[in-house]
Amino acid sequence: MKHALVRYFPGDRVPSTDVAGLVLQRFQAPEATTAGSWVAVAHALIPHSVAPASIGQRFAASRQAGIRSAWLSGALAGQRCLAVGVNLVFGPDLRLGVLSEDPDAVTALGRAWAMGLIASGVTPALAPFPGMPAQTALTTAVSDSLGDLILGAVVPVRELATLTPFAIAADVPYTDIASDDLDQSTSGIDWAKTVTGFSGTLIGRGPGAIAAGCDWAICDAADLGALKDENPVAAKPSTPRLLDSAALEQELSALMSQA
Repeated sequence: MKHALVRYFPGDRVPSTDVAGLVLQRFQAPEATTAGSWVAVAHALIPHSVAPASIGQRFAASRQAGIRSAWLSGALAGQRCLAVGVNLVFGPDLRLGVLSEDPDAVTALGRAWAMGLIASGVTPALAPFPGMPAQTALTTAVSDSLGDLILGAVVPVRELATLTPFAIAADVPYTDIASDDLDQSTSGIDWAKTVTGFSGTLIGRGPGAIAAGCDWAICDAADLGALKDENPVAAKPSTPRLLDSAALEQELSALMSQA
């Protein structure tokens, strides 16, 4: 088996090579999948009932209401994922400034959102690994000192490191470590694993990520020849669980209207 998640656009042929799964590039069900394989999607592609920043604002007004809102949002996201065959989400988005700029708030809300997703039978993946400071775009190099990162942006990922077997390595440089993107840097990956304590399956981009120390690669079908055949994937998708989406939406709307 190739330890790869292959990018999939609507209309693509599902790879005949045995792979770990697909990464949807649109929020649409693939034409076919292999039983027991992973079908992943980025957090940003899922239709969300409430913006993450609004959940953070609700948390600032009421910790209990904010955490419940995050759980409901995650559960609803999970139900939408089940409808298109997704069983793995690259989220919650743990960048500081998305849910909140406070690392402890991001930890609490990220945990609640992930647990809501899990309640639907969908597996979360911590992203971006090992964390990213506020005002840093997903395409911008991280220039914060390692000490500042450990005390700030890394906190949510470190605290949630045992919540899920998956994490998505950041694909930008952390300039205090190396000039290469973190998912292509052996020293960057080693540092990130050390400061977070994460020991699960780390996912990066392309064959270079595997060479740098990631466990799986997100790649195009054309790249599969550059990947070695490995032992079968150990982690398996959870059993889908259908929830009452209408009731979840009603409760979330009521909580957010109290803000």
